[in-house]
Amino acid sequence: MKTELFSHVYYSNDAVNDIDSEQTLHIYLEGDGTPWINGKWVATDPTPRKAVMLELMRLDHSPAVLLGRPCYHGKTDDSNCHVNDWTMGRYSPKIVASMVHAIKALQLELGFSKIALFGHSGGGVLSLLIANSINQQTSRVTTVVTLASNIDTDAWAASHGYLPLQGSLNPALLPALPSSIVTLHLFGEIDKVVNVNLFKDYLSSRQNVETIVYDDFDHNCCWGKVWLEILERVQNSPRRPPVNE
Repeated sequence: MKTELFSHVYYSNDAVNDIDSEQTLHIYLEGDGTPWINGKWVATDPTPRKAVMLELMRLDHSPAVLLGRPCYHGKTDDSNCHVNDWTMGRYSPKIVASMVHAIKALQLELGFSKIALFGHSGGGVLSLLIANSINQQTSRVTTVVTLASNIDTDAWAASHGYLPLQGSLNPALLPALPSSIVTLHLFGEIDKVVNVNLFKDYLSSRQNVETIVYDDFDHNCCWGKVWLEILERVQNSPRRPPVNE
């Protein structure tokens, strides 16, 4: 799929063929993958080696799509791609804009007006940025769920001694999502990549946001154990608008 800015690879499950106008299209976003090799050299292919969200999408019985990020999934050679697009600028306005355009094209192609966003690690960052950017009049976001996500990118980069992600957007510096969007942040207590304690200020400043920390989960494991429970939880949230709204 092409937007005005980038090409995107996407994968869908069989349920997208059973179109029901009242259903919500679930959009899965993978993490940052491997932008750097050993923290020194820019990777020629940043695509995640462990497809956390693809595995979770396989468990989902709702219409679902895994939407690839710009320059990922073998697209680094595209003419518009630059190494900055998967390193320092991985959450830049143009990356977010292309993701939004791709989502709207998918909605038009597949016939869904409502979307739920699910993102692992940096994909969770993009989920928040996309939800903040989408015009709710034309494409309604019902849900945002992040898993092991560095939702305050400045705090996360500083904690690891990384350079600030110049040119990238930080969800912690943007307005809170509307209270009508069910927002759930999931963390693993033993995650060494993303430490939930970094985001206490951010999370406490957001109204109507739920956080769950799993004692024995790390960055990649073991989200499949709870995924159907999470899907049911957000589907049955009391803040979710009625289908005839």
